[in-house]
Amino acid sequence: MQGYVYIISNKAMPDLLKVGFTTRSPEERAAELSGTALPYPAVVEYSALVEHADAVEREAHRRLASLRVSQNREWFRCSRTKAIDTVKAAAGSVVMAEKDRAVEEERQRAAHAQWQREYEERQRQEQQEKSRKDAYEASRIAIDNRYAPQLAALSRVPRYYVFWLVCGAIVSVLFLLFAVHPEPSGGLFVMSFLFATIPAVFLRDWAEGQKTKSKEYVGLQAKWDAELAALRDRSGVSS
Repeated sequence: MQGYVYIISNKAMPDLLKVGFTTRSPEERAAELSGTALPYPAVVEYSALVEHADAVEREAHRRLASLRVSQNREWFRCSRTKAIDTVKAAAGSVVMAEKDRAVEEERQRAAHAQWQREYEERQRQEQQEKSRKDAYEASRIAIDNRYAPQLAALSRVPRYYVFWLVCGAIVSVLFLLFAVHPEPSGGLFVMSFLFATIPAVFLRDWAEGQKTKSKEYVGLQAKWDAELAALRDRSGVSS
């Protein structure tokens, strides 16, 4: 008969262990033994899945006979280690699976400790990464604040209306030069400045482009880029 030979304890009886067998799960048997008469639940200390579980149980009882508290009870006054070693010796090589509470709990503690170490290491690495990125960002902002105003000053051109006035004046002159009857009038100037709206935009853009092509501007931009690249290299931050 295949079944489980189990060892069950109860904190209410610290010196006693129950050695028996069941064809169901040892946990179900422990639940049955956790009655209202006892203040604590029964705990499966060890179980072994074996063939001929009844025969293994009898052999274990025989080996523990001198420690039995009552002939008609399966409770023994012995240590946990003694009971487990006895069941293992009685089962011999027929054990198909076994479960030791202490071993399982130690495995769980070890797994939890490993998880805790890995979690703390991840937290430490994330904090280091955050500190590194914060330091990089602060340095980058400092570099930007140093160069951006200088480049803005070097690329600064007059306001749009200046270009608009210039273009309007040029268009007015052209109208007067090529008109059939070159007579200045209010309508002529209004039309001239209307036509100057779009050329003024292009002229302003061209002026800004010329500023940004200057040797001083290009050299300063190169220094800015070089400092940022060096900062990225030191910090290990990709662009």
